[in-house]
Amino acid sequence: METKERILEAADRLIRGRGLARVRTKEIAREAGVAEGTLYVHFPHKEDLFFAVVEKNRPEFAATVRPELAGTRELDVALGEVALAAMSYYEKLISMAAPLFADVDLLERQREAIARRPGGPYRIYERVAAYVEAEQRLGRVKEGLDALSVAALVLGPCFQYAFTRQFLGEDPLPVTEERFVDDLAKTLAASLAPCR
Repeated sequence: METKERILEAADRLIRGRGLARVRTKEIAREAGVAEGTLYVHFPHKEDLFFAVVEKNRPEFAATVRPELAGTRELDVALGEVALAAMSYYEKLISMAAPLFADVDLLERQREAIARRPGGPYRIYERVAAYVEAEQRLGRVKEGLDALSVAALVLGPCFQYAFTRQFLGEDPLPVTEERFVDDLAKTLAASLAPCR
């Protein structure tokens, strides 16, 4: 495994376990088996390392939510897969980022770092919106619906579920995650389908 990848793996483990605010670069270096200065060769700032860890966890979501998959399975099944991928991504992101809100200075540095980077956290919405637009072109989602709003309708409940589960330490509803996603996907698919 290359040095940069070892650093990312070590940072991912430590940040998820303790949160960004409580993890020191010295600990990441020790966990990765490198000198602390080596971290700064690959990541000039701790925030850059955090973003790299977030990006490292995004490909699984990106592989599930691709416009070219539009029309390849039933709409409710596709929306369910999107929802499960989003919940998995949010679970990882929330556990890493939640401590930022307790540290005003660190949160401001994160906001500045986000402003310097292309894309930012809303890329997940754009990806889902692109998928929705592809389904619209196929006639499987009503024309005239705003794709970004549809993305928010899919992602919002997923974030809320993941956040509440992290907070409570257990599933927040009296149904399984799979049942929640299945019901959500069927409800959304029925409301998005064109009238025939």
